[in-house]
Amino acid sequence: YINTTCPKGVDENERLHFISPYGCSKGAVDQYVLDYAHTFGIRAVVIRQSCIYGPHQLGVEDQGWVAHFSKQFILNHPITIFGDGYQVRDLLHVDDLTHLYDRAIQSIHTVTGQALNAGGGITNAYSLHQVLELLKTKIGSSPQITYMAERVGDQKYFVSNNTKAKKLLGWKPNISFTSGVESLITWQKENLT
Repeated sequence: YINTTCPKGVDENERLHFISPYGCSKGAVDQYVLDYAHTFGIRAVVIRQSCIYGPHQLGVEDQGWVAHFSKQFILNHPITIFGDGYQVRDLLHVDDLTHLYDRAIQSIHTVTGQALNAGGGITNAYSLHQVLELLKTKIGSSPQITYMAERVGDQKYFVSNNTKAKKLLGWKPNISFTSGVESLITWQKENLT
């Protein structure tokens, strides 16, 4: 999915706009870290994580939703979608995220006092419907899916533009969602009780 208003995704210069207490708390911490780095010389960087998934994640509806959906498919339990299911997110495997953290730590002098996006980018952008279809294919079950009203604060589209992390740290996501989700499914099948 490509949004014509931001065809390369949303970058770090996008104005923060808080719609919910959850978003406000994330944005406040973001700004505190940047301010402490600038004011007190603390070596710190903000990593603005998108939708992270991977092994060792069980997930719930609000956090770790890919893992939550996968778990529901494996257990053949119902799934609730808030909104129409055409919301688009970029998905980042946890191994790619840890590589970014490693690089940021190793080059903290380069990134101190800055915010960096960490998402799957345009190539790993999927609607909720697409994620559900992929899980259905990979797991082979068809749980009941219920639709409810969109929640306050839910975004229709968010895809990270990771250009800054690539420029400063040489980082980019390497694991495609279609292959990376298999490690999540395998771990969940081995560990769900």
